[in-house]
Amino acid sequence: MKQQQIFQLLVHAEYEQAAALLQGCDSAQIRDILLQIACDKDSMAVIGFAQHLFTVTGDYFWYDCMITLLAGPLCFVEGAYALAYRCARLVLAHERSEENLVQLLFFNDIPERLLPDPAARAIAQEVLSVNPEHPVAARILQRLN
Repeated sequence: MKQQQIFQLLVHAEYEQAAALLQGCDSAQIRDILLQIACDKDSMAVIGFAQHLFTVTGDYFWYDCMITLLAGPLCFVEGAYALAYRCARLVLAHERSEENLVQLLFFNDIPERLLPDPAARAIAQEVLSVNPEHPVAARILQRLN
């Protein structure tokens, strides 16, 4: 019920009302609701909502949501990976963490190869310098060498 109500608000760009319905939900619940809407409706309305809330709050959680939505259930939309890649670079510029570096590596592991091989190699090496056992970074570095 709540998801359908939120979806109706999102498709009409009633973002403040939708945000009010999400009050009291934690980050995981919000992400799950948006993912479910994106999966069920194939709607870019969730991206507009997340972008709006990033603009209002400055909270990079919303960019993380956009990456999850665009690289997941909405990846079939033309340009979705490119927008997700842009968001991942912005998140990394805000906070250079192992998690954000690995998230960026995803964009070298898709057919579009948005993250160029030399950059992926450098990022994989950086991840392995922090966590020598990281399987994703090790696999990508092995593939690139």
